[in-house]
Amino acid sequence: MYKELDQLNTSITIQKNFNQKKLFQELINSRKISIAKLFIKKNTLFSQKINLKEQICYLQEGIVCSFYRGIPNRVITQPQFLNVELILGMEEISIKALTNCRILVFDRLNIMEHIFAMQKGTLFLFQYEKEQEDFLISRIDMLRKKGYPRFLQMLKELADECGEVIGTECHLPKCFTIKRIASLSGLSTNTVSLFRKKMMKDGTLRKDGGQFILLKYALNEKLEDIS
Repeated sequence: MYKELDQLNTSITIQKNFNQKKLFQELINSRKISIAKLFIKKNTLFSQKINLKEQICYLQEGIVCSFYRGIPNRVITQPQFLNVELILGMEEISIKALTNCRILVFDRLNIMEHIFAMQKGTLFLFQYEKEQEDFLISRIDMLRKKGYPRFLQMLKELADECGEVIGTECHLPKCFTIKRIASLSGLSTNTVSLFRKKMMKDGTLRKDGGQFILLKYALNEKLEDIS
């Protein structure tokens, strides 16, 4: 079905007209869709607060990490839906708040009814699945790299996604500890500690307590050297 849809609509058109932002606007402007606001404290699993099998959540503010079969999968910091997989019939994921979060909660059946009642509404699902597939491909490529290049790529992804740039430095949120970065990059905490010491010696990183502070331009140059 998706192959046929892709033949009828160019990828650029689908990305422009059927992205998550457009779907979100459709839902909040619908009088038939009920929406609940929820605050979730840091280090809390979403499953402790909502029914992830029947409810779909939209991140408004905060940092979360999704888990697939107990393994950290993806860090999300930008406003977006977190578990549309429910509609696609994909395996349920776990979601953990890494910081305090504010979310909107939708009923799964309400969203399904709204999407399937829309003309070409299934293209929202097509685009969402394609985004998940692209991310999975990029994650597999990263995990194929050797330890140090993989570690650097993970740091750069985190810096681009949620780092705070101050001058030539990029401050990662304090929630990204050695243990958490090790889990995300598929490395041991000991290995990450050794890599951090190497970066500090090379002048591409400094630390403030347990916080990673990257010398952003030096890090970009280092990534170009090893790519």
